[in-house]
Amino acid sequence: MKIKFLGTGPTNPIPRPGCNCDLCKEARKPNSKSRRLSSSLLIDDNILIDATPYIEEQLKPEELKSIEYVLITHAHSDAVDGLDKVDKPDLKIYSLPHTLDIIKLKFPNLQAELIEVKPLKAIRVGKYNAMPIPVEHAVLTPKFDPTLAWKIGRILYAEDVDEDFFFSDRARHLKNAISNSEIVILDGAMCKGKLRGHLNIWHVVNELLRLKPHELYFTQIGHSCPPHEQLEKELKEYGFKVAYDGLVLETKNLAHETKEGLYLVPRHARMIYEGT
Repeated sequence: MKIKFLGTGPTNPIPRPGCNCDLCKEARKPNSKSRRLSSSLLIDDNILIDATPYIEEQLKPEELKSIEYVLITHAHSDAVDGLDKVDKPDLKIYSLPHTLDIIKLKFPNLQAELIEVKPLKAIRVGKYNAMPIPVEHAVLTPKFDPTLAWKIGRILYAEDVDEDFFFSDRARHLKNAISNSEIVILDGAMCKGKLRGHLNIWHVVNELLRLKPHELYFTQIGHSCPPHEQLEKELKEYGFKVAYDGLVLETKNLAHETKEGLYLVPRHARMIYEGT
C-alpha cells in the first residue's frame, strides 16, 4: 500500500496571507515542509480521502483521472469542494447519508455514484476492506451525521476529531482502531489552546502513549503550531511523527499478502517444530 499526504493543514492553508509569524515566514521558504494545504490522503493512486478545494494543486491532471474511489469524512468545504474536479461516471463516492445529501445539493450535476455507508460496517473499496468509524467533529444535530474516520486495511485516518469526544466513552471505537492499526494518521490541529472540533496535540499525547499506536502521524497541523522541524523535534521523544504535504509512505497490507502454506496457532506450531 502506498500512501501520499496531499495536504496536511487546516481549512485555511499555511502560510496565511499577510501573516508574518514564525510559522508563516518559514512556510514561504522554497520547499518548506511547513507549507500546508487542506488535509487529504491518496492511497495507491486511486483511492482519495476527501477532495479539498485545492485538489488541482495537490494532484496533476493525469493523477486526477486515476481516482476511482473517494471516501468522504464529512461535508465541510475542506472535504468536499473539490469533488467536481475528480467527477466522472465510473467514480464511486462513499459517505454517510446526510453527507451525501449535502454533496448532492452542492453538486447537483455530479456523474459519480454516491454510495451510503453505515458506521462500523465494513465495505470493499478496491482491493481493501474499509471501515467507517464514527467520530465527532461538528456539533451533531438530527440533520447532520457524525464525521467519519476511515480505517483502510491497516491504516487509520482520523483528521477531524473533537477533543471532548476523544476523552469520552463515545470514542472507544476510535481508540480501539488507534491501538490496532499499522499506521495512525490523526488530527493535530492545535498546539496552543483548544478549538471545538479538533485535538490539541499536547493534550492528547499521554492518552496516545497509553493506546500504544504502532506508528502515528499528526496531520491537519494548524496555525498555532511551530514550524515543521521544531514540532517534529518536540514530538520525537514521544515516538510520534508529523506529516507534511507530499510525504509518501509504503506499507505491507497483511490482509492481501497472505502466502500459501500451513498456518497454526503458536502452541501447535511449537509442538510440530519440537517433535512433541
